[in-house]
Amino acid sequence: MVQEKLGGRGDVACFRVGGAATPSRARFVFTNPELGMTVEAAEQEYCVVLCVTNAKSVQDPWPNILTKIGVDLDNVGDVLMSEGSIYLAVTPEVAKQCTRLLPKEVVGAGVNVNTLEPGEAMPLTGDLQDMEVQRLDKRAQYAQKGNK
Repeated sequence: MVQEKLGGRGDVACFRVGGAATPSRARFVFTNPELGMTVEAAEQEYCVVLCVTNAKSVQDPWPNILTKIGVDLDNVGDVLMSEGSIYLAVTPEVAKQCTRLLPKEVVGAGVNVNTLEPGEAMPLTGDLQDMEVQRLDKRAQYAQKGNK
């Protein structure tokens, strides 16, 4: 909708960067069209897509995991789960933090966090995660562990 409204204007260039093909949390880059910025340049400068592999099914929702490692959700775009991998669109400012800390926070043997190369994109299919922090009732978790 934002791109449609600004698409015909000559004084503003608008690019959607990162995220899934049909994003729920898109990042937009607004610039002067006379600067000649391309979509590819905007993608490289304002968005990093990370791929998390070898992660077991996660107990906590992804927003909770990201906030545990100190990532503000304003710096996170779409989180997509596809074919056993998790794809995260984040700002360059938090990409290194996610790369270093996610393997320690996510359960699994040999959890890897890799940066997708420029031009690579998130898969077209998968489960887009809701990016709201959920408060979990610890008593219910302990009761489930006690019953197992």
